Amino acid sequence: MCLNQRKLSFVTEYVKWRAIPRLILLDSEISSGCNFKMVKSNVDLFDDKGLYFSMQTTFEGAAEIMEKNKQKVILITFVSRNMDTELLEMAAIVAKRAYKVCWLIVVEYQFRNTVNVLKASNISINADIVAAIDLSTPPSVKDPCNYNDKSTFNDITNFAELDNTTKYVLPYFDGDDEHFDILSLCDLKQHNNEGFCLLQIYKIRMNSNNSFVLHRMGNWCYIRSAYVTKKLLSIEQRANLHRFPLIIGHRNASSEKRTTETPFLAYDLFDKNLLEFYTYFTGFLNSSESELFFAKVGSKNTEGEWTDLLGALSKGDIDLALECFIKIPAGFNAIGFTLDIMKSCKNIYLQPEASNKFRNIYLEPFDERLILCVFGTGLALSICLAITHRVAMKFKGQESYPYGIISSLTWCIGVICQQGSIWRPKLYSDQIIVLIALAFTLLIYNSYSAFITSVLSITLPDIRTVQELLESNYEIGYEKDSQTEVYLRTTNNSQLNQIYLRGYLANVQNITEGLMRAAKGGYGFFAAGEDARRALLNISHHKCRYDIQEILVKSTLNSVAFGVAKKSPYKKLINLSKGGRFQGQIGKI
Repeated sequence: MCLNQRKLSFVTEYVKWRAIPRLILLDSEISSGCNFKMVKSNVDLFDDKGLYFSMQTTFEGAAEIMEKNKQKVILITFVSRNMDTELLEMAAIVAKRAYKVCWLIVVEYQFRNTVNVLKASNISINADIVAAIDLSTPPSVKDPCNYNDKSTFNDITNFAELDNTTKYVLPYFDGDDEHFDILSLCDLKQHNNEGFCLLQIYKIRMNSNNSFVLHRMGNWCYIRSAYVTKKLLSIEQRANLHRFPLIIGHRNASSEKRTTETPFLAYDLFDKNLLEFYTYFTGFLNSSESELFFAKVGSKNTEGEWTDLLGALSKGDIDLALECFIKIPAGFNAIGFTLDIMKSCKNIYLQPEASNKFRNIYLEPFDERLILCVFGTGLALSICLAITHRVAMKFKGQESYPYGIISSLTWCIGVICQQGSIWRPKLYSDQIIVLIALAFTLLIYNSYSAFITSVLSITLPDIRTVQELLESNYEIGYEKDSQTEVYLRTTNNSQLNQIYLRGYLANVQNITEGLMRAAKGGYGFFAAGEDARRALLNISHHKCRYDIQEILVKSTLNSVAFGVAKKSPYKKLINLSKGGRFQGQIGKI
């Protein structure tokens, strides 16, 4: 393609509009005299806008720069004739780096070939690709690189005649409408075949050529610049799959449980209630349903590759693994995760044995120290009462204060024993002593009443934490050949490791057996909270027939999410639809 100042002006305006200051100019003829001189003579266009650019002649050179660059870049490809193979290779490179590369394809009148190439490529719904169709007259054959020849831009030709076969290409989508004529998206009459027609490109399904989507952004002209165009469709705005399938995979709900070596799987069996999520996803994204069933979640084989469900997820055969996965480091190394759907925790279930040792806290003050304190307080009050009376008799010379030490002791014993007295205090000091005695008596008897109440009503279990269970003589067990056993065996926690070792000889065949054994006493059963509660409801026929204590194991509290491929193009759309489900409080978890 012959470069000129108008094309370079458009490129710099587009890059500035995208607010990404790094770009790569890819043109097989950039090393030729005319194209190199054009870029060199217009360096100020890039410098004025603060842009950093690199000129490459091969796809390998551009791919190497994109691999080394950690920041987002814009790749600008000037499409020439007979470069369909190179364009297909470049599409594959861009598809692998969809979140790091914005691809601008500048084409002339051979846009039909470009469309056919991109349809056959493996770009997906998260692709950031824009095609800029040059609406001007094709360059003059006699001097294709003479950018000073004004006739290159002023000759008016019917652009539609140059590509009159575009209406026979496979159907594509623009919004909710299906079109067959690409040129209908470009308003040629209004702009007199000048400027560039901008079309955003992506595919709903990577392996389906019929899912090719073109989004009309408008026309860029030299006078009004790129600001007259429409905004790009973000990945969140592409939440319309036009009835193309969203493929999920999960275990067969009717199959028997099998041991898995996947430590980040939350539950042993597939929950059919999870299909409610899939129904909502397909409705939100306007997609069709497509399910794949697997016997197992999968594990790593001798070659280090995942098998079964996880293998299909890593290869891209499914878009979403509709299983509950725990977000732990082992899981992040294997797959990607959606937003959290709930919290998961393992618990220990046992039959509590009531004990009175915790309520003896009320009895502990009632010892010899309390008795001595009561007698000492009574003696002190009696002495104070006798002294006040002696002082009153001496200084006032009256015989109306007959209380001595013996009478005072008798009065004090009557007050403390709540027997009362016919004596009425006449001095202010007597009144103060009486109030102190009554307050002390009230405190003693209220404490005694609290102790009696605790003896009659309060019962506390001996075991309330995981550490207390490990220090007790209880047997500990878990379900044999289950996901819980895999979790205990692979986790790095001292308490959980002790549970695994102690329960190796006391484990059971299923959750129901473990809960029934725990209900008999002397046995602690380790299981996932959701599975254990569901099993407990089933064996009790949804009635509270068993008084089983649940001890929370805080170290096992983790977030639970669905599984996606690490670089899944549908991850953001699934998160968007799941967020809408929770916000609208639709369905149940």
